Amino acid sequence: MPFSPRINALEAIRNYRARSVVAEGFRPAAVLVLIQEAQLEHYVTLIERAATLCLHSGEIAFPGGSVAAEDKDALAAALRESQEEIGIDPENVQIIGQLDQVTVAKRYLVTPFVGVVLSPYDVRPNEEEVRCVVSVPVSALLVPDCFSAELYEADSRPRIIYHFRYKTLDIWGATARILKQLLEMAYGFQPDAKQLRE
Repeated sequence: MPFSPRINALEAIRNYRARSVVAEGFRPAAVLVLIQEAQLEHYVTLIERAATLCLHSGEIAFPGGSVAAEDKDALAAALRESQEEIGIDPENVQIIGQLDQVTVAKRYLVTPFVGVVLSPYDVRPNEEEVRCVVSVPVSALLVPDCFSAELYEADSRPRIIYHFRYKTLDIWGATARILKQLLEMAYGFQPDAKQLRE
């Protein structure tokens, strides 16, 4: 699978018009999809959530969280939460675009913002919320065997759960949906229909 040039990938993100979702009763939340360039490769920053958290403990996610009353907007929430969780200074992030909103269960409506991290930068995980920070090369996520999709039924309707596997990590749920859109739109990712299994 060809790896799209990095400049074209960033341009595709800048030019994308994100779709909004109407989800009454859902709490607004936002995440930051951080892209870093190193050694002619793009890397995506993910976190492994602490095992002690009440919700989504141990899961692989993008840094982010709920939009609080003091936040100016969803982007401010994504930047604030990312600073709280992994210590990334908002001044060190150049926001280049937004991806489609996604829902998480029946709880949250998540707005993903894409930002380029200016190198070099240090991460300082908040141990109460984050077990570790993982930098995943985009090229590894484009390997066909990395991706799979699982069909299941919920509320008498068919649903699909996507999975990206990198080393020992299983990236799934809303994080995988956001990641799949990023890879398709910016990096030419085309999942094989055979990767959908019942």
